[in-house]
Amino acid sequence: MRCTILLIMLFLSSCREKVYDDFPPFDKVPTVNSFLTRDSVIAVHVSMATKIEKGSIDGVDNAIVRVFSDNGVDMALLPEGDGWYKASLSVETGETYHCEVTVPGFSTVFSSTQIPSEPVFLNLQHIAIAGKDEEGTTYPAINFTFNNNPNEVAYYEVVIRLANSDKSAELLNIVDPVLLEEGLPIALFSNATITGNNYTMVLNYTTGSAGSTGVDGEWRTTLYPFVFELRKVSKSYYLHKRSLKLYETGRYPEFALGGNPVFNVYSNVENGYGIFAAYSSILSDTIYPSY
Repeated sequence: MRCTILLIMLFLSSCREKVYDDFPPFDKVPTVNSFLTRDSVIAVHVSMATKIEKGSIDGVDNAIVRVFSDNGVDMALLPEGDGWYKASLSVETGETYHCEVTVPGFSTVFSSTQIPSEPVFLNLQHIAIAGKDEEGTTYPAINFTFNNNPNEVAYYEVVIRLANSDKSAELLNIVDPVLLEEGLPIALFSNATITGNNYTMVLNYTTGSAGSTGVDGEWRTTLYPFVFELRKVSKSYYLHKRSLKLYETGRYPEFALGGNPVFNVYSNVENGYGIFAAYSSILSDTIYPSY
């Protein structure tokens, strides 16, 4: 018995090791973040890059923010506090926009992005019970078909917005070959492996809650009304979201994957950090699924 206790104590002590963070010197430079969306006003957030442990972001309110396009648009954005700068101008599909931000004491930062064309999905089917997870709980799925131009490199994202909630559904048991090729548990993908003029994608998902039917005792994922959103995103958006997911996975790994490396988050901002990207989207009406 004593040997068993001693072995357990040795095992537990061997799993505990203090980790010392030794980060290199941190460059304090301007950070610019903006996601332009079709037919929406331009909004840009300006802050200063800070260390992870700081926890809060300090907006910069004395910057000069200018947005101009290849089509002749050129305007200064007005500060609205907390680092936000906005303009009444709505962005247009297919247009390329450039952002120039000057913060006193720092080099001017630049970035550009193009507004993708509007995506088109042809139909959508909801399946209340598409399979069962490892614990025997059933999960639903969405099959949707969208137009594809095999001669154009395009990037997409799907968001399943749960009604009466600020959360979105999460993917579960990914089986679609396009998503499997991406290698990440998110509905973000390119059309690199799609050859036809349209494609039907399968999305198994979970709402994060489940309950027993009370009839046969079967546990089922709770179904909620939702809005289906298909986004056609810029390449910078795609690369940023991919790297952000990899960064989160590396920073907060599962216990068994504690050796995962930490990935850098993609930025297309010159002389600074952040992301200046765009997307166009189409939304369904509210869908009320049932069993």
